[in-house]
Amino acid sequence: RLHLPGGPGVRIDTALYAGCSVVPFYDPMIAKVICWGRDRDEALGRMVQALSEFEITGIQTTLPFLQELIETSAFESSRVHTQFLEEYLAHRPSVPDLSEQKAV
Repeated sequence: RLHLPGGPGVRIDTALYAGCSVVPFYDPMIAKVICWGRDRDEALGRMVQALSEFEITGIQTTLPFLQELIETSAFESSRVHTQFLEEYLAHRPSVPDLSEQKAV
């Protein structure tokens, strides 16, 4: 199953379509999400909304992690840097894997 978000200021670059097969040797970037707006806050709001509207079943994705990451205070206030992800992962509390429950 595949449902891609859309709307003003949202672009999805992908070759996926509902029912297509993704082989085990696929490129890990199966889609690119681009959002823009009049300012950073509007673009960020569109990205949060777009990530929440994705529906992809049949393969694991990083969507839950991206949603978590984009809602951090550091990301929201544009205090990210080249070591941001590494630092975030080092201090990230462990979270339960809900991917199977979400897919159901």
